[in-house]
Amino acid sequence: MGLGFSSECCTDSTTQAVEVVHNPSTDESTTFQMPYDIPTSREQNPETARGQTTAAKATPPTPERDLEEQEKVKARLRRLTTEFVKEAVARDGCLGRCAVVVVDESAQSCYNAIYALDKKLTEFILTPSDASQRCQRVIPIPSFRDTWLATEYRSCDVPAWRTKFEPDDLERLVVVEFQSPDFPPLFMLERTKEHAVRFVQAMTILTLYNSEADVPKSW
Repeated sequence: MGLGFSSECCTDSTTQAVEVVHNPSTDESTTFQMPYDIPTSREQNPETARGQTTAAKATPPTPERDLEEQEKVKARLRRLTTEFVKEAVARDGCLGRCAVVVVDESAQSCYNAIYALDKKLTEFILTPSDASQRCQRVIPIPSFRDTWLATEYRSCDVPAWRTKFEPDDLERLVVVEFQSPDFPPLFMLERTKEHAVRFVQAMTILTLYNSEADVPKSW
């Protein structure tokens, strides 16, 4: 199943502040506290977790660990997340510049959309290109549980699931799981494999950033 695009896309010892957005028209900046150690549910090295795509729990520094390399990994994740937010944040009436194809889990239908983040980095906004067919979805980021590359998502262990997509499409497909089982996973086809990797890494960090907020029961 080949899928494509038809739409145009318009510190202390534990935390470190990172400026991620600057709006010249208002001279305002959006900042968030970048976790110094970036955990997920897996106890893995950040350089190898999820095929070198997702931030994983960084173990405390030890004499045996290459601290310089550890700092390089953290710096790379901070830079990547900053670039992602600059592109995705919605401001000045613009929805952002992140075009995707949203795919239902059965892969029987799909639609073009643009996703964005609000300035407070607490909401994920998914806007269909054709507003007459589908409604905009505003998803609180605290509702996110985990974000995956489809090639590493557990359903990919089922051969029949993988055959629904061309290999190139599967590499660009990302999966968002939500805290509540009432909401099915969100499948989105990014522009390139590199964009998919960046989405997974950045949204993992932003989910952690919002981890102290209450999880909405509905949205």
